[in-house]
Amino acid sequence: MARKGDLKDHHFAHKGSPDGSPCRTGPETALHKFAKEVLADRLELVLPAYGLTDGEEEWIGYAGGVYAFDAAVLESRLGEIIPDVIVRKGDRDLLVEFRVTHECGPEKIARIKAMDIATIEVDLSELPRDISRQGLEEAILKIAPRDWLHNPKLRNGEAYLNERRLERQRVFRERAATLRRDYAKACAEMQDDDIPCRAHDEAAADGLGRAVEIEVPGFGCFLVPPCEWQATMLMETIEAVLAGKMRFMTTQGLLGRIERKGWVRKGFSGIADTLAAAVRAEGTQFATPLEAVSTWVSVLSELSIVESWDFKGRWILTQGTLQSIQELRHRRARPNLRMDEIQKDVKSVLSDLPEEELAGFSLDRWAEEPLPGREYSITEAVHLDGPEFDRIRTELTNIDRAIRFSPKINIDLMGLPLAGKLARRLEEKRREEEAREVERQENARRDADARGAWIISDAQIGLGIEGNAWTDAPNEGLGGRSPVDAARESAAGLVEATKILDALLRQRETDARKTQVAEKAREELRRKAAKVHQGQYLDLYLNTGQPTLGGKSPSVYSVDEATMRKCVELTLVGGKRRR
Repeated sequence: MARKGDLKDHHFAHKGSPDGSPCRTGPETALHKFAKEVLADRLELVLPAYGLTDGEEEWIGYAGGVYAFDAAVLESRLGEIIPDVIVRKGDRDLLVEFRVTHECGPEKIARIKAMDIATIEVDLSELPRDISRQGLEEAILKIAPRDWLHNPKLRNGEAYLNERRLERQRVFRERAATLRRDYAKACAEMQDDDIPCRAHDEAAADGLGRAVEIEVPGFGCFLVPPCEWQATMLMETIEAVLAGKMRFMTTQGLLGRIERKGWVRKGFSGIADTLAAAVRAEGTQFATPLEAVSTWVSVLSELSIVESWDFKGRWILTQGTLQSIQELRHRRARPNLRMDEIQKDVKSVLSDLPEEELAGFSLDRWAEEPLPGREYSITEAVHLDGPEFDRIRTELTNIDRAIRFSPKINIDLMGLPLAGKLARRLEEKRREEEAREVERQENARRDADARGAWIISDAQIGLGIEGNAWTDAPNEGLGGRSPVDAARESAAGLVEATKILDALLRQRETDARKTQVAEKAREELRRKAAKVHQGQYLDLYLNTGQPTLGGKSPSVYSVDEATMRKCVELTLVGGKRRR
């Protein structure tokens, strides 16, 4: 059983009607009653803050917090309404409405506003059903959501904000008028001053003169003419991109760089769009510094110098622009680069000359004088077309290569003091050729000896003791030369001698095999003949020519098994045995 005053036993639980509609009496009345009694007993309540804003202006009527009251009146009729609680502080009243199931309706709020009495509503509809008594009191007085339904003091805030608004408008008009006069004066000064554009020549040399002579709206906001800040910004961007330090640019980033150089007039930085519009209202061709930079970038885009990269307002230099700039710069720098290359080539060629051969030679004077047999000097040659210059440089660099590897008396030294070096190299080449000839002859002798030893070794292995006689004897197949002489003469002679030796060895091997076969056949013939002939008749039979054998004796006729069998068939089959 719940104790008296213990709210954990669902003291304010709602019981529905049989038709399912919410109860309008019991629980709601109990929670309302408890809330009113708590407020009347404690006489303090957290009030929500209230205030007003107008743009950046703010008026705070009350910051919010616990507010103590002198007295409270419960459910007392006030005109056409009956507030839940009327709390009083001095001579001021505050109406407090507690929301349990329904918020305060629009008709009641309208009557409250008509009476012009401050009123708040405390929302108790979301309280948990098992909340403790202490928790419920805290929710009612401090924690539960609460809002102002009406507060007469807001009129003070509206009056304050309106006064501030009028003051801002006055200041705004004055500032716009001042800015308009200052801008007109700045434009006149800019047009009167003939200020040289220091960065313009550099941009023009890169083919970008048309991109840095754009008179954009807002040019009077700057302390330097458009050609100055446009050329500077464009060339700095190009240098950063070529150096790999930057890829994108933005109008904000460009303006920031201009401002860091101190080129934006005082008072024209950070102008709001509304103020800029007010300056233009009377026909002044005005634009903020950011708008001026944006207009210039848009023109660069139309000229295909830059192109939009993404929706974030980032721009990049076009590939065509970068390629054109690099080509122009290379063309300008090419003569100096070529002269540096030639000087390095000449110094390399002359680096190993003795001092006495360099005496009186001046590289600069040599470059200024016409080359021997030509109508131009090196100083003039560096300005020639690519193929012409490449040919001259190739000729120059080939001098040292020709002296080193193909020295000739008539080499074109192109006016360089290389006669002594050429003479020394010619003498070195003569000695080298002599040494090479001696070495060649020695190598030829060693090769001949090796080839001769090779054929002798092969003959000894193949022919045994007959090998030496065969290698030294004249051979028809070698044109009457001996095998050893043919081998020593050339590699081809060794090949021919080896072929003849191989053929001889193959023939001897064939003959040996035939001899073995013939001996085997004759042994078999003798065995078979022994069955017919005995003693001296056997030898007489074997060695006597037979007409049936073409006049050959059986021993001579039988050279293999086939001839042996035929011999037996022709001379022994059917024969009588002789003793």
